[in-house]
Amino acid sequence: MEMPTDGEEYLPDDGPCFTVVGGSDSGGIIVREGESTKSKARGERLETGAAIETLLLKGERLKYSKITGKGPEAGWISLTFKEKKLVELCERPPKVMPHA
Repeated sequence: MEMPTDGEEYLPDDGPCFTVVGGSDSGGIIVREGESTKSKARGERLETGAAIETLLLKGERLKYSKITGKGPEAGWISLTFKEKKLVELCERPPKVMPHA
């Protein structure tokens, strides 16, 4: 597991994975529609414990796609807030294939 490279775009199912560790006291972490921290917030938060994959890292901002958990399917989040980690690198959860 290694941190994604700043500015590098990843293909779906190829980016480094993170687990949401922040927001446990507020129902999860804020997800925004754009890279800017001033862009519109999505109505729903990304729950603590959700697994996400990196699509693009720009400094402290991460564009993600959700793998497991509750919250928006995709969006932008911050890696930290007031020096607290909001996400931590993790192993990619195994894919569960539905039975045919």
